[in-house]
Amino acid sequence: MSQYQVKAVWLLNFARFVEWPPTAFPNARSPFVVGVLGKDPFGKDLEKALQGKSVKGRGFEIRRVASEQEMLGCHILFMAGWERRRARELPAKLKGVPVLTVGESEEFLEQGGIINFLLKDNSVRFEINLKAAQPAGLKLDANILKVAVSVRGKYD
Repeated sequence: MSQYQVKAVWLLNFARFVEWPPTAFPNARSPFVVGVLGKDPFGKDLEKALQGKSVKGRGFEIRRVASEQEMLGCHILFMAGWERRRARELPAKLKGVPVLTVGESEEFLEQGGIINFLLKDNSVRFEINLKAAQPAGLKLDANILKVAVSVRGKYD
């Protein structure tokens, strides 16, 4: 499997292990909206990983997003490593909005991202920033915290 096939499967799993506030969805059947900001590194891998899947009775909708307004409509927002400039601006733009931000650059968590992918021993792993998850109203399950390489901060 390529690293983006693995990352696509992790995005599905994050939906299983993150709790969004009820107000994050228009209704009980609304899909999870997975956004990819800017140039998409997944190709068809994201569609293959999410197609026909559901979590907690919700399917998935994939959007390629460019604008701030489009970002606000996402539940999971992925930013490729080359979107560093946008990643710096993201925390301020999404403050208090229930969006799980997922990136793949060294400084992503310092910039206020919630989950950051990294390659460790040729495996896709991730680190978590709970300090960023809390203001977004997101609760990460203990099971996802256990498999993270590192967890920064804690819930108040």
